[in-house]
Amino acid sequence: MRRTVWLITFAATALTVVILTVVWRTRADTRAAQQIAALEPEGAQRRLWQRAADEGAVPGLAGLGQSGVQPRPSQAPTPSSPVQSRGVVIPQGVTTGVEVVSTSNLDTKDLKATVVVEQADGEQLTLRVGTQGVMTLQVRVNGAPLPIGVNGQLDIRYDVRDDGMSRPETIGVKTAPGQPDNGVGVIRISERRDQPVSVTDTLFNLRAVQVDSTGLVDVRVGQSAPVRMSPGPARLVGTMMVAVLAVGDARAPQTGQREGRPYALSLLAWRSTP
Repeated sequence: MRRTVWLITFAATALTVVILTVVWRTRADTRAAQQIAALEPEGAQRRLWQRAADEGAVPGLAGLGQSGVQPRPSQAPTPSSPVQSRGVVIPQGVTTGVEVVSTSNLDTKDLKATVVVEQADGEQLTLRVGTQGVMTLQVRVNGAPLPIGVNGQLDIRYDVRDDGMSRPETIGVKTAPGQPDNGVGVIRISERRDQPVSVTDTLFNLRAVQVDSTGLVDVRVGQSAPVRMSPGPARLVGTMMVAVLAVGDARAPQTGQREGRPYALSLLAWRSTP
């Protein structure tokens, strides 16, 4: 009899712990989505994050910070506008990220170039782009600055557009110019489209394709086999770590209808060894 009572008590306690854990994780995911919404500029993207938080449609989001993932800053440049210096923009505790600190004399629509490092101050790199363009980046890869010094060369990818409904953005940088399968670097890609998002990046030979109506993404790097991913912790794909930050799919049952373009994809990928 006592053993039966003990077993019932133990099972009830275990069930309570499981329920509390699920509730805690759900609330943590919701708080993470609310924090991202607060960092977004006014518009459809902010409403998208806020609605996702309200509906709890962000499983696993809270754990992304431990993998080095961060939301976009609230100020994103338009292709023809210079970015005023914002100082340090990657928060402490975020292990991997790339952000634009400032730009000058740049046409940032689908910029792909090999650039020279004019100044290297820890994580902040000032780059000469062409004859007149200047860009300052803050780059952190697996907790460390990019391994490059003054007069070193880097490949960069920078593409910021504003189509009135969304603000697609790609920022990438890596060492070993002209060698997509080598070098240390990081890239962040955010896209919104009327059809399932498919992106191909030549900087790292990375390809990501939304799987229609599933909320999943197939990612491959170089000749690696595709890895099917959902938003959550980073995974090794080929020679890179990849984290899917967010997926928007109006037809996926777990996401529901969203404002703006119906399909969206945001991811962060990095390589920390040459």
